[in-house]
Amino acid sequence: GFSFGFQKSLFLWEKSEMRKLDIGMEGGAITQFEWTNRDGYMQRNFLSTDFVIGIPLVWQLDNLILRFRIYHLSSHMGDDYMIRNKITSYYRNNNNYEQLDITASYLFKNLRFILGVGTILRASNSRKPMVFNSGLDYVLPLNNKKSASFYAGFYADMKQDNNYSPSINIGAGVKLGKPSRRGIKLLVTYFNGPLPYSVYQGRPIQWLGAGFYLNPF
Repeated sequence: GFSFGFQKSLFLWEKSEMRKLDIGMEGGAITQFEWTNRDGYMQRNFLSTDFVIGIPLVWQLDNLILRFRIYHLSSHMGDDYMIRNKITSYYRNNNNYEQLDITASYLFKNLRFILGVGTILRASNSRKPMVFNSGLDYVLPLNNKKSASFYAGFYADMKQDNNYSPSINIGAGVKLGKPSRRGIKLLVTYFNGPLPYSVYQGRPIQWLGAGFYLNPF
């Protein structure tokens, strides 16, 4: 998987450093590729891409952050994958929808707790509406400048469309960069649960891998 995107503030009202209201815009692409041995030689196939665009409203009250967001997400199968698998007719895509959600996060010392709920506003196919998510971030500085830290994170979402079967994502590793910047993360990751993206979303899957997360701006 390879993902890229942006978040941009459009309007900021700042009462103090820890009390802010921000209205912004966000967008991104979540892509999947595969390396596979077929017919005696290695193939590199472009599987699919999810496009997302949204408008977040973020309200910070000291260590509590509330995010209200509406966004659109749509999945599109890759040309390589369609040609090599001889897909020539319509494939039902249930991963095309708009969602409204609210997420709360609270920072307590080195721990950030995350909890959210959302609902599907419109979908291209019949889709059950409710979505719940939760998470936990832990950051432990490894030097006095706090430019290197141990990082561990947990994230899970439960969708009514998947009968609330949880998708669990766990990562641990090193975070590099100044505390005021998002920096770089090098993580070992584990995932188990319904696939959260692509036209095959909802199918059960698990993987163990490595993740590289870069936030340059």
